[in-house]
Amino acid sequence: MQGRSTCLSSSDVAVLMPGEQVDRRDVIFQRRGGDFQRISELHRSYDPLHYVILFPHGTDGFHLNIPKASGGGHVTALEFYRYRLQVRDKGITFNQLMRSRRLMQQYMCDQFAKVEGQRLQWARSHQTEIRADKYKALLDAVDAHDEVRAGTKVILPPTIYGSPRWYAESFQDAMAIVRVYGKPDLFITFTCNPSWPEIKNSLFPGEQPSDRPDLCVRVFHIKLDVLLRDLTKDNILGKVKAYTGMKEDQKRGLPHCHILLTLYDEDKPKQPDDIDRLVSAEIPDRHKNKKLWEIITRNNIHGPCGHLNPASPCMGGDGPIKVCQKDFPKPFSNHTVVTDRHTRSTVAKQ
Repeated sequence: MQGRSTCLSSSDVAVLMPGEQVDRRDVIFQRRGGDFQRISELHRSYDPLHYVILFPHGTDGFHLNIPKASGGGHVTALEFYRYRLQVRDKGITFNQLMRSRRLMQQYMCDQFAKVEGQRLQWARSHQTEIRADKYKALLDAVDAHDEVRAGTKVILPPTIYGSPRWYAESFQDAMAIVRVYGKPDLFITFTCNPSWPEIKNSLFPGEQPSDRPDLCVRVFHIKLDVLLRDLTKDNILGKVKAYTGMKEDQKRGLPHCHILLTLYDEDKPKQPDDIDRLVSAEIPDRHKNKKLWEIITRNNIHGPCGHLNPASPCMGGDGPIKVCQKDFPKPFSNHTVVTDRHTRSTVAKQ
């Protein structure tokens, strides 16, 4: 099938966190007298000195001694920046930060690095509490008779997203689900759409969805929760026995989620009719359902490529003649075919 595809073009803002073992980032500023001074990233003057436009009145940024309004204790960096990254009524507070576009994205990345640095520093200074002594590199090296690798190793707990123990725990949880409930039956991908009306209606004048990644993420999570409720509580695709999923971010900044569903035996797709009841690879009738036709033709059709558009990103190959790397156009099939090869069921849908 041929058609047109759309994508969100945006200029990315990223942060690079060095891998050296340092307690905090090296923040140096020049005083009026010409000499230099090093301050902590947790200093109350770090934010207004670095982001002068966002703090025109020199308001203090985050520091460790901000008391909570109720309940006692002090405000954490994560709580402080969650408060800062919210849109409120103009009559209450005018949040200039949310209208700063790329500067806001730089501010968000910078503060994320600060929050993540604090979490890593806590893990480094509380190794005893997370029972890291069991995983010391020295013991591993001695057991493996490899004294060259002997040394002190900082163990990250599974609460640190992306750490080795987080990956190990997540993998073991997923494998436990498969071992108890069987292999998944449905693979669903849910992707954020920057054209959602909830996103477009919340933009400030002159903004594009690429200017507000915070808004895209929040709307995506709300819709993802609704989708999971429809799948697991309302059972719109069948009664769900178990499910698991993984949220990721595309390079262009849009989040998406891969969901695996394991259904009860009576709802498992076993015959072509069962598959056709769940999956449709047909273009809807333009006159009977115009809205669905517009969605499918705008988002779910590959192309154009081939001789119609040799410059398409999917075109490639080693020879002088470029071909579509996604093997489009696909051969047409009038019926859904279920094949069983080496006790593994595969489904071909066209």
